[in-house]
Amino acid sequence: MLRILCIDDETIVRVALSTIIDWEVHGYQLIGTAADGLQALQLIEQQQPDIIITDLKMPNMSGLELIHHLADQAYKGKIIVLSNYGDYELVREAMKGGAVDYLLKVTLIPDELLTVLAKTRDLIYEEREEWEQHLSVQHQLSEQRQAQYNRIWQELLYEDEQQLPSIIREAIQLDMNIHPTTITGTLFYIKIDNYQEALATGKLKNKKLLQFSVANIVKEIISNHSAIHLIELTGGQYAVILLNNNNIDNKQLAIRLVTLVSTYLNLSVSVIIGDNFNNLQQLRLQFDDCKRASQATFYKGTPLIIAAHEVAFNNEYCKIAYTRWMTTIKQAVESNSNTIATDVQTIIGEATTHFCLPEQLKEYAHILVTELESHINHLVKQEEVYDLTNLSFMRSEAYCQYKKQLIDTTSIQHFSNYLILILEMITEQFALLKQQVYRKEVIQIMSILHEKFHERLTLEHLASTVNLNTSYLCRIFKQDTGKSIFQYMNELKVNEAVQLLQQKDIRVKEVAALVGIDDPFYFNRIFKKMTGVSPSEYRKKHNA
Repeated sequence: MLRILCIDDETIVRVALSTIIDWEVHGYQLIGTAADGLQALQLIEQQQPDIIITDLKMPNMSGLELIHHLADQAYKGKIIVLSNYGDYELVREAMKGGAVDYLLKVTLIPDELLTVLAKTRDLIYEEREEWEQHLSVQHQLSEQRQAQYNRIWQELLYEDEQQLPSIIREAIQLDMNIHPTTITGTLFYIKIDNYQEALATGKLKNKKLLQFSVANIVKEIISNHSAIHLIELTGGQYAVILLNNNNIDNKQLAIRLVTLVSTYLNLSVSVIIGDNFNNLQQLRLQFDDCKRASQATFYKGTPLIIAAHEVAFNNEYCKIAYTRWMTTIKQAVESNSNTIATDVQTIIGEATTHFCLPEQLKEYAHILVTELESHINHLVKQEEVYDLTNLSFMRSEAYCQYKKQLIDTTSIQHFSNYLILILEMITEQFALLKQQVYRKEVIQIMSILHEKFHERLTLEHLASTVNLNTSYLCRIFKQDTGKSIFQYMNELKVNEAVQLLQQKDIRVKEVAALVGIDDPFYFNRIFKKMTGVSPSEYRKKHNA
């Protein structure tokens, strides 16, 4: 409701205005009345009315004086004046001073009052909407400007040196007040520990809100001690440039920052403190050092507060030790040894002792796993093993997730665990490969089944393809695979059906036809036999 204040020195007029309409029924709230301008000022300050209805001729402070006073105070509401016949000059002056309309007291009726109020209300709403649009545009421009500043700072820190002149020119055009040869201060490199996990399970699960909250705490703490530039990087990381901070205890500032983020956001953050810099080139070097040093949390845990110069990774040990590590792991995998976990722990112990660069350690682990996968593929081709279940583990959800987590993990313990899980799965596949070497004819039949399982295939057709009689083919297929031809083919059909049923817009009958089974009842029976649930139950469960 719009809030209304009525001002008149005549009691009868104030009473009349209070009772002439049912204010709340018409969407207004009469917050009070006053006998003159001076009395009204106190009410205006306390109640902040949206609309003032005021007489022009009053003692102590007239309506005109009140209008001029409110104009000087930048009053945001609207003013309607009350006048008598012959007050035209006063009304004209009031309108010049900012009043939006007038009413004649002697002829005032409810409908006329409501009409003027409605026009005034529409004017207020229109101005408010325009103001909100203005604020929205200003906010967008501010965000765009901040995004530009952030991008330029990122480029100043990340881009090649050849690009710096053009970036600095753009910064100057945007009045960013960056002086490459004279900028001095200290760099804080801040990162939210376990960022993805914090997004998934923390108090703030919205990425933008999380970054905004951390940035606000950083600004609140550090800007009290020094002028700063705060640059938002990717993955919950920030670079904070403290300008001219000679008298600041950086360690204590970092401790306070970590404590407050933990208290208010229930987040763990680590802070790497760079050395002082005296120009842009030194700032870039400090940024590289801090970013590199932030990987120390891999071994030291979180939260971590440390100076960048205190972190010294061994860049050569992985290169020297990799061949020996690969030989050890490869022998254990191929021999189906139960020493995988022990061998990995030995490698992890060496990496920790020698403080290997984590990103380098992860890279070599990835190479090791890729080489073992390639070795499995090579064995499959060399031994002519066609059973695709031997290779499907590489596409399984668990295996792919372990590989991703191996690279993404932020702690040496988790890295060790994921590497062991991956290597144990690979070891199991090597063991299976040794058991599954099939006759040439069986491999040919398996190839046909994998390619054409959805078609109508007969034993006679399959046997003629490999120049064998049907009974002999069935016997050697069962000997090599442990399954009959039809059992093997039905497994292929059901495996395909499982994939199709995960699509929401496909019917069970259509799935049966697509895998080459015309009889829906037969399809239901073999599907339930192999999966334990009916096709309809499976689809309902996986599309819930």
